Amino acid sequence: MRVSAQEFTHIGHMDENQDRSAILTAPYGERTLLVVADGLGGHSGASLAAQTVIDTAKRLWRQKAQPSKPEDFLQRLALESHAAINDAARSTGLEPRTTLAAFLAMGSSVLSVHAGDSRVMQINHDGLVKQTLDHSIARIKVLSGAISEEELATHSDQKRLYSHLGGEEDPHFEITRWDLSAGQRFVVCSDGFWEIFPVAEIQSLFDAHDPGRTLATGFREKLASLKSHDNTTAILAQVQPGPRVVWYWAAVAALAALAALTLGQPGNVAAEPPALPVPLGHPEAAGTASARRATRTVVPRMGPTGPSGLLAVPALAAQVTTSEGAESGSEGSRPSTAIPNERIQVRPADLVIPDGELAASVVEEELRQAGRLGPDDALKPQGESSSLGRMSSHRLQQMHQGIPVFAAEVVATTSGTRVISVQGHTASNIDIDTNPANDYAETVALAGASVQDKLEPDGDGSLVILASGNDHHLCWLGIVAVNGVQQRLILDAKTGRILLRLPVSLD
Repeated sequence: MRVSAQEFTHIGHMDENQDRSAILTAPYGERTLLVVADGLGGHSGASLAAQTVIDTAKRLWRQKAQPSKPEDFLQRLALESHAAINDAARSTGLEPRTTLAAFLAMGSSVLSVHAGDSRVMQINHDGLVKQTLDHSIARIKVLSGAISEEELATHSDQKRLYSHLGGEEDPHFEITRWDLSAGQRFVVCSDGFWEIFPVAEIQSLFDAHDPGRTLATGFREKLASLKSHDNTTAILAQVQPGPRVVWYWAAVAALAALAALTLGQPGNVAAEPPALPVPLGHPEAAGTASARRATRTVVPRMGPTGPSGLLAVPALAAQVTTSEGAESGSEGSRPSTAIPNERIQVRPADLVIPDGELAASVVEEELRQAGRLGPDDALKPQGESSSLGRMSSHRLQQMHQGIPVFAAEVVATTSGTRVISVQGHTASNIDIDTNPANDYAETVALAGASVQDKLEPDGDGSLVILASGNDHHLCWLGIVAVNGVQQRLILDAKTGRILLRLPVSLD
């Protein structure tokens, strides 16, 4: 596997560039590691934290240039960087914190690890294929439907992070596997880059004769129109599969062609096509970010991600963590994850939008026929569709009998009258009574009695359906003061159990 990469960094309007990056290659270029670290400006020692990540990556690369398992190498990079940052904190008296985004191409494997809002993005000629999900409060609001994908880059909570390297808590990071057949162009970047460069412009960078120079010129032009902008770092990489990868996908194509011929013969039965890796990111259409401070705030962690790559917020079964970290009232069993685990992939040739029809209704019927939606489910458009030329992106929230299913949504991309991509998650086979056994106030009272804490609702709650594996719960979602501290809770409407706790934005 060959990787050609160029890196770019700029101080922006800041007094110091707290971003760091590195491109590390093994002899003959068979293995490549791309690393970006963005020191958190709201903490002392931001540059120290970012530089420590790069130093750790270089040390590990020299010590273990041929890791037996790419996942093990990336995990070691995150853990040892975290430990080294904390060592530096103890010796300097500072509080260094940083994000991490690292991309590893080795053999036939392409993987990444990230923590925070530094991203890895996969691009092809049609646009964004997939991207890592930022560990920010704004990203949680996108997943819960509170804001749109297009609002994320400029939202006030975008720089409120619940995951980073450095600090007393164990590091939380995600490892993502990438499918080269879907796209061979990758970007590893800090938030200063993806906030102001939409996907269409990133595509044009790869098509330029000199991507590095084109990026530098484009950034200077953007910077001149902004009153304030953060440090900006990006590594643009083009990955060329090695012979084994090329052979593998050639074999897949040959088998597909053979299947197309044989399925047309009498007596043959069409089988379900094999599931291919599914792009999970949302198409970006955000414009230039408005000027704002680069300082980021660390907020409580929300837990690890599930196997799908989407954020798996830890479900708390009747548990409330006190300010000292102790838990009380741990009754009942915990749902394993709060994110619907059925991934969606619709083949482009399947869907055409008739005149007068909406993308939502066409995609809804397709998913229903595929068993991904039930007869009482619907897809509701969220916000305005975003367009780029003939292509449009439509964000669709799953509803069950008119009640939103938490974090169950798909993004349908259309070109003219054809749906060319459907990505996301749904929850199927929902079979619950949608009439709550208790109203919101009664449910909060049940929760308070269960955990033996003082719970007071702040405003009204709204009904949501929480999918947890094969189980579904009718819940109340609302802001509750727990011993005087505001939290966003999802409460089982029948038992009052606290199934999910989300952070609430603070002033």
